[in-house]
Formats: sequence, structure tokens, C-alpha cells
Amino acid sequence: IETGNTAAWARIPETARKVYGGAPHPGGRLAQPREFTPAPSPDRFTILKCRIEEIESLHLGAAFHTRARFFRTDGFAGRWVAP
Repeated sequence: IETGNTAAWARIPETARKVYGGAPHPGGRLAQPREFTPAPSPDRFTILKCRIEEIESLHLGAAFHTRARFFRTDGFAGRWVAP
């Protein structure tokens, strides 16, 4: 987790910054969508860095389910597995 990255904050378009701050906090309940009050704040902006090792996809189709797994070790080539 990287916080306080002012260079990254500066690259975010002004229209997108408004969601990084305001009231209520993220996940807070709203009776109406427009009740959110934007208040851009770099203190509420964080960069999360991760390394993906494995991805699994499951599609629950009406007639047939499919599942696939992808691993970094094989270049994410992927393979079908039983659902």
C-alpha cells in the first residue's frame, strides 16, 4: 500500500478526484445517489500494488457451467477445469 503519492494524485483527472473524499465515507448509506457530497482529498487516495499469481473464472450458465484457471507460472495460458 502506498499513500501520500502526490505525483499519482496529480495525474488523476479533476472530475475523478471528487470520489476520493467527501461525505459519507465509502460504503456509507445514501437514501438518494445525489446525497454524496464530494470533497477531494489526497489523504483518501491510496495505491494498491499486487502481483497476480492465479486467476479463476467460473461462469454459471443456465444450461452449462464452465470453469477455467490461469497461473502466472505458465504465462496465464489457462486450462479448463471441472466446474
